[in-house]
Amino acid sequence: MNYKQHLEHNIFKIISQASQELNLECYVIGGFVRDILLNRDHKKDIDIVAVGSGIELSLTVSELILMHPKIQDHKKN
Repeated sequence: MNYKQHLEHNIFKIISQASQELNLECYVIGGFVRDILLNRDHKKDIDIVAVGSGIELSLTVSELILMHPKIQDHKKN
């Protein structure tokens, strides 16, 4: 299976750009990955984990998106 094709959406380019600007590693996790592995077409929700400040990553991604969407982060204490 060609997994790379699932990461061609523009949002992944934006996330990649933001992570490079912040020098953070980040990974796609959760239901999006599950749906790819199970060959489902429900890939609407994308969960990202960042090694470092996920909040900073989400704010940078929001700034790079023209519409500046609402960002929901799940800060682990």
